[in-house]
Amino acid sequence: IALTKHPQDILLPCCEAMVQNLDVASAEIWSLNSQDNVWELQAVSGIYSRTGDRARFIENKVNSIAKQQKPQFDCGFELNDFGLPEAESAATTDNSEIAIINSRQNPENCQIPQQILTFAGYPLIVEARLVGIMVIISRQPLTAPFQETLASVADIIALGIERKRAESELKAAKAFLNSVVENLPVGVFAKDASSLKFVLWNKAGETIAGVTSQEAIGKNDYDIYPKEQADVFTAQDREILTAPHNQSTVKDIAEEPIQTRHKGMRILHTRKVPILDAQGHPQYVLGITEDITERRQVDESVRLYDQIVENMQIGLYVYHLENIDDDSTLRAIASNPAATRFTGLEMADVLGMTIDEIFPNLRSKNIPQAFASVILSQKAVELEDIDCDESGKITRAFSIKAFPLPNNCVGVAFENITARKCLELELQVALAQTERSEQLLRTVIDKTSDWIFAKNKQFSYILANKSFAQAIGKTVSEILGKSDLELGFSEDIIFGNSAKNIRGFRTDESAVLAGETIHNPCDATTIADGSVHIFDTQKLPLRDADKNIFAVLAFAHDITERHQSQEDLRRSESRFRSLVANIPGVVYRWRCDFSTSFISEAIYLLAGYPAADFILPLDRESRTFASIIYPEDLAKVEATIRQGIESKQSYNLEYRLLAADSTVKWVWDKGSPVFDADGSVCYLDGAIFDISDRYCAQEALRQKTSELEAVFLALPDLYFRLNADGIILDYLSGNSADLYLSPEYFVGKRMIDILPTTAASLLNQAILEVSENRTPVNLEYSLPMPTGEETYEARFLPLNSNQAIVIARNITKRKQAESELKHKNQELEQTLQQLGRTQAQLIHAEKMSGLGQLVAGIAHEINNPVSFIYGNIIHASEYAKNLLQLCSLYQEHYPEPVSAIAEFAEEIEVEFMNEDFPQLLNSIATGADRIREIVLSLRNFSRLEESALKRVDIHEGIDSALLILQHKLKENGKNRQIEIVKEYGKLPPVQCYAGQLNQVFMNIVSNAIDALVDIRNRRLELASATDAQRLNFPSLPLGCDALPWIRIRTEVVDNNRVAIAISDNGPGIAESVKSRIFDPFFTTKPVGKGTGLGLSISYQIVVERHRGTLRCISAPGGGTEFAIEIPIRQR
Repeated sequence: IALTKHPQDILLPCCEAMVQNLDVASAEIWSLNSQDNVWELQAVSGIYSRTGDRARFIENKVNSIAKQQKPQFDCGFELNDFGLPEAESAATTDNSEIAIINSRQNPENCQIPQQILTFAGYPLIVEARLVGIMVIISRQPLTAPFQETLASVADIIALGIERKRAESELKAAKAFLNSVVENLPVGVFAKDASSLKFVLWNKAGETIAGVTSQEAIGKNDYDIYPKEQADVFTAQDREILTAPHNQSTVKDIAEEPIQTRHKGMRILHTRKVPILDAQGHPQYVLGITEDITERRQVDESVRLYDQIVENMQIGLYVYHLENIDDDSTLRAIASNPAATRFTGLEMADVLGMTIDEIFPNLRSKNIPQAFASVILSQKAVELEDIDCDESGKITRAFSIKAFPLPNNCVGVAFENITARKCLELELQVALAQTERSEQLLRTVIDKTSDWIFAKNKQFSYILANKSFAQAIGKTVSEILGKSDLELGFSEDIIFGNSAKNIRGFRTDESAVLAGETIHNPCDATTIADGSVHIFDTQKLPLRDADKNIFAVLAFAHDITERHQSQEDLRRSESRFRSLVANIPGVVYRWRCDFSTSFISEAIYLLAGYPAADFILPLDRESRTFASIIYPEDLAKVEATIRQGIESKQSYNLEYRLLAADSTVKWVWDKGSPVFDADGSVCYLDGAIFDISDRYCAQEALRQKTSELEAVFLALPDLYFRLNADGIILDYLSGNSADLYLSPEYFVGKRMIDILPTTAASLLNQAILEVSENRTPVNLEYSLPMPTGEETYEARFLPLNSNQAIVIARNITKRKQAESELKHKNQELEQTLQQLGRTQAQLIHAEKMSGLGQLVAGIAHEINNPVSFIYGNIIHASEYAKNLLQLCSLYQEHYPEPVSAIAEFAEEIEVEFMNEDFPQLLNSIATGADRIREIVLSLRNFSRLEESALKRVDIHEGIDSALLILQHKLKENGKNRQIEIVKEYGKLPPVQCYAGQLNQVFMNIVSNAIDALVDIRNRRLELASATDAQRLNFPSLPLGCDALPWIRIRTEVVDNNRVAIAISDNGPGIAESVKSRIFDPFFTTKPVGKGTGLGLSISYQIVVERHRGTLRCISAPGGGTEFAIEIPIRQR
């Protein structure tokens, strides 16, 4: 039992097997509730009665065994723990009983009196892990063989529990793994190691390769991919399988191009690894692949964009306007490094914030409103943002340009012009105070962006401007009088470090004090904010009136931007040269005589001559470009270029070249003259492209066009070409077209001139739509023909900018076939619906037939023993009455019995027995009557013997259904008792199929009970739910706290029909559900709780079998009523 049944089935069967085969009074199995950390009884079997005291004793023993994880035995626990009080027990217990109590450590020597039970508890341990506890209560002594048997049984049960738990976990793990693999966003496949055939192929693999799992499983790479790709894949797999398995054999293919069926060439990133068995032999090749084609394309685009934005020297923000009518919804979605340098705000800090949150002072200046207007008007604006202090001094100034971007976005480019604005303002002030030249000089020194400072012979600062002070993070007053070391400069920067290739500025300053002038045109320096700037530095000696040097004066001009511009220029030149080298054509600069000033190396690929042949020193004879122009085309080339020079416009033309291998190349030349200041032509700049392939293609296209015209003539279509006014410009008809007319009949006319008014109006509308939207339009129309009305299909296609193409075809036969197919489909759909209903009826009828036989059989089998019990109760009552009367006579005539009789009478409480025994027999009789009523209800419900029409009591069938469902109506831990309200009218016997009608009552009442229970469960769930969860809870009816009830009302209608109404005060039914409630297989219950056939079958029984009606009357929150009406007599 332990090794074959499921984990939830082994506990109780094992207990029952121990009781039956080991002759024990009781067997129990306990397991640990890990959530509450308590041991719980899971299964028990036996005839031993568990009182409260006995249960507590066993529970304490179980906890002790769990703690010690060792078997425990108690040979006299019943006498010791549940016998007489201690004083009486001492008076009545002999020496043998005391010996039994004291021999618990040696249970083999116990001599158990009849009233004493033995206890044995075994921990169920598997691999040092406690999985349960087995408890045995026995009346026989614990002999050594018996203990060995119990220990073996405990080991087997522990092994069975652990084995079934492992099987359940393995099954769940397999299901989880399959679900994970199928839902992974990357392709997963596996191949057999010997045949390299696919054994696994998930859904993502189908999407990537365009091959379904049905097509891939059991196939190899050669069945799916081209041979070249299959060879590569097979070689990779063999390499993995043959590699030493003690090394890492993961094969990572970062970028692997493959040709797919549905998407063409794709780039995949694949990892392959062997799957080994227990002996280390490869069994499978596992592969994980991901399509990175779009990612690589996006990465390239993003990289190019990032390079452009990252290297911009102008700050850039991008805002998105979420609400077009609210400029406060402008949110930052991007910025560049220059913006961070200007504002000090990192992009990560401002991303997603509104402009008011980032710059709260801008709204008062109407700047957010201006940005929103750019989005609305789609026009750029320029403005300045200037902040001044109370004295009117500029503290911050930015030049801003806002320009529109797609998707309600605006780009904002800004540049810090604070220094420029400040200098402008302060220069005006300084010019107004010309008499204070010294102050003017000081102001200029302080406000210039250049560094100006001076040091005395002790290298202490005697002069410093603000730009220098701000750069090193100090004030001017903090700098004056201090040395470099005191200001925090490192010794390496001051004195130099040859090991680090650092030239200290003390060396230069010492040279200046010796009379030299030092100029460093490119000096890199790190300023206070950590950024590196490039300066043009000049240091010169300061002399006094005696020409003695007393200080070093230094000027440092920040050339970072100029240096960056020069670097950008060099990169631009490099890109230009790279661009010229990669242009699929020849770039040239000629003089007017075709002598070459510059020509790209692509001339070699075009004409077979190296570029150096055309560009030679003046003292050597060089080749002119005119020498390789085809002689017949040279005059045309010269004339075209001369015309471009005279008109001062660009020129383009096609001509031929003679290549070095004597082949003729067709080229297209696009160029323009370059003029100097006095209007004289200097050079001819242009590019030449090889169009030989295009020229050949045009010839091939003309040939192909002729072939296509021949093919079109064989098609059954009509071809029209129309202008924007709807006039037919061209007409072509296939030879097999059924409406063949000469082109003269159509060309130059409109559709209204050649077609009936209705058809012509439709075609004109389609022509107008194509002209306006420039999208294809399909149209069907009918024309009266000699053979009858026929249907045509016309497709309108835009051509060029003001023309359209119309292709028409006769589709009369196709439309007829479609109509016939639609009719056949409708008939098939009706047949399938009828088949589904019939199948549901057959399934349900078979199920109910089996259920009826089962119910009848159970009723019969129960009825036999109940009849036996019921028949013998009378005799048992008479015997008991006589025995009790006999005991009374003994007490009356022998009031002083011997001590043994007195003690036994006291022990069995004979007085209580005399009173309770008749009541006990009456309870047995009542129970037997109850069983007979249930059996009778089951027989009435099944009614197997009444498969034909028969007059029956409807109330009897309803009561039978209620009796069977009595267990669901009673109150339990979760549900309150449901009240049944019977309002039975006086009904005559009704002719019906009793068993089927009972089934209807059962279905409707059972559904009503489920609806009332569902309210209770939802109310409990709502009470324990969080506020967020309650928002998504379905509403409960207003009366959900009221006592649930089901009302059954019967009456006679019009003297020939009976009405049965079954109603409840449940939640009601929504209109969308009520409209489908009688459909087969429709159910609102969870999966596994309902089949959707109950009400459908009930409807068929009432309406089709009994010619009655079944109606559902319900509204959400207002309860539900099912009204049944059937004739009293069936015709």
